[in-house]
Amino acid sequence: MSNSRVDAAHTVANNLFAFERSYDATVANGARLIASIAEGRIDADLSAILVQGTMEKVAKSIVAAVDGRREAVEAHKRLEMLRTHIGLTVSWGDGTKPPSGSGEADERHLRAVA
Repeated sequence: MSNSRVDAAHTVANNLFAFERSYDATVANGARLIASIAEGRIDADLSAILVQGTMEKVAKSIVAAVDGRREAVEAHKRLEMLRTHIGLTVSWGDGTKPPSGSGEADERHLRAVA
């Protein structure tokens, strides 16, 4: 297998992992935001009516991020099929999380196997 294909696979895998992590971070940040709005309303002794619309918008944004995450996971699956189709014997991931640290694929996670 050519080194250029392996190098390209490493680049795609690193970007894929970062892309998937960005959705998780967005969902987590949205959850913290909606919690802080609810807690802030309680702490400030404000009427629930005042923040209802805002909370609905944030909740819709979180749902949209989860929908986007689902599409990213589907793209990950398609990359697996593409890898097989072109005969690339490099793993995009086996369903386990990427190595800790920078989050980039490394030789322990993404390696040529033939």
